[in-house]
Amino acid sequence: MTATIQTLLLLLAVLVVVAIIARRFNTTPSILLVIAGILLALTPGLPRIELAPELVLFGILPPLIYSAGVAMSWFSTCARSRCWHLVRCTTLASASPARIGPPGRADSR
Repeated sequence: MTATIQTLLLLLAVLVVVAIIARRFNTTPSILLVIAGILLALTPGLPRIELAPELVLFGILPPLIYSAGVAMSWFSTCARSRCWHLVRCTTLASASPARIGPPGRADSR
């Protein structure tokens, strides 16, 4: 029981530190929280925490996506439309061969 409380306090401390860093660098906390989560997941020795997929999908992701969307500047997004066009072209170029599949595969078209 004490290990669970210690883990929760560690996660709360990381959350506070990430929020302070996000405010200091004037960036959205959601991006830094994802990076901190990845780093915590790769840290050896921490206990494994399993969450129900429904909790993550319906309880954690919507507030993160909403806060990132509210903080997003539409002007800067439109100004970088050339960059978004390159991302779409790269996605299509990499997804098309994956969709078709390797030659000689039974279910390839």
